[in-house]
Amino acid sequence: MIAKISGPPTRERDRITLNLNFYHERIGESPTPHQISFAQLLEGTDQPYSREYKITKEWKSLPIPLEKVGYIIVQNLVGTNYETIPSDAQIATDDKRIVELTSSRDGGFLPNDPGGTQLIPPRGLYVGQMSADWEDVMFRTQEGTAIINLSVYPK
Repeated sequence: MIAKISGPPTRERDRITLNLNFYHERIGESPTPHQISFAQLLEGTDQPYSREYKITKEWKSLPIPLEKVGYIIVQNLVGTNYETIPSDAQIATDDKRIVELTSSRDGGFLPNDPGGTQLIPPRGLYVGQMSADWEDVMFRTQEGTAIINLSVYPK
């Protein structure tokens, strides 16, 4: 995600703040922490929207109640809720259920992205700033079906 802080905190406009903590955990060693922080003033007062969707191999757009989309978080939930220890065959099958996220027009998602497709593997996460119109955003899986958690934040 490439973005810049748009200004100091203000009580006159809503803002979005993102804090990501990553830990590189080596066997037998202490974790190495990494943190990324980001803040952006918002144009309006729309509320964030979050919902689970079932995605198939057919391209489809997803309806949302926001007028302008600024940021999205997509989590591929395949492989996150096993009730028993999965077999190697189940893991291999699930690992093929990759979600594709693209824009039906050129322009991509990030301001410096020429329009490529984003791949979200099982148990994977995509966090991005939108530059495409939401109506042009399409989802599908490469194989089978997947459940995603889509969180959309206003511009």
